[in-house]
Amino acid sequence: MEKIVFCDIDGTILPTNKVISKTTIETINKLERKNIGFVLCSGRCRNRVLSVAKQADSSRFVICSNGADVYDFKNDIEIFKDKIDLYSIKKIYDLCEILKLDILFKCGKLDFINHPFNARTEAEVVSKQDLKKMSEYGVAQINVMGENKENLLKLVDIVNRMKKVEVSNLSKALIQPDDFSIDCDHTSLFIDINNKGITKGTGIEKLAENLKIPLEQTLSIGDSINDLSMFERSSVDVAVYNSINELKNHADVITKSNDNNGVAKFLERYFNL
Repeated sequence: MEKIVFCDIDGTILPTNKVISKTTIETINKLERKNIGFVLCSGRCRNRVLSVAKQADSSRFVICSNGADVYDFKNDIEIFKDKIDLYSIKKIYDLCEILKLDILFKCGKLDFINHPFNARTEAEVVSKQDLKKMSEYGVAQINVMGENKENLLKLVDIVNRMKKVEVSNLSKALIQPDDFSIDCDHTSLFIDINNKGITKGTGIEKLAENLKIPLEQTLSIGDSINDLSMFERSSVDVAVYNSINELKNHADVITKSNDNNGVAKFLERYFNL
């Protein structure tokens, strides 16, 4: 692998119908034959990133939980994993119980939820009494979801005043509510919580260092606020057409939307595939 393309999943490579196009898969295969790695870089938990990686036939490396979890799934190696401390876990758990919000604790191979709900991944329910035991698995990220926008924004304010953690990502419907509507599924309103300073950019740095590939030989493609840290590391920054305005303002190139094979169209042209 001589170069790496880092690509976000939701809203970027994944179209509205959630099925990656044959054109995009063929483009990824062409990259791999040219010794250019294609690495998914997402806020999703590891299991959900892996499902897309297999669908896309992408590289064996994945960056999950907004950069807190870098994993080689072919060799089952955790290249990097950042862990949230027990005090922060307990405080966020208590706050979400009061605000009636759903929690997904992302621990890599295992995931946990605070009560039964559709978290879009297999997860065990964890009680407050079992949080310490759960933390031993290593919580890379805390994802909070709910239907109450005001309560989610209250949590954002509180978390960003905590000592060790911060909100690393918000759903588009919270960032630009006039432009991005709320789906019928309440998970369209969410926030991601990581340790301070941990971003997708962190994951990019850790993987590039592990593979001994200079950041000058990397390219990033995204659509939302948590992709800014990818742009800060990569030499070429690409936003799909359906990106939030702030990301477009920082992009070197704006390609077609996720529903119009934007990722594939840019890569075919840029790498002369």
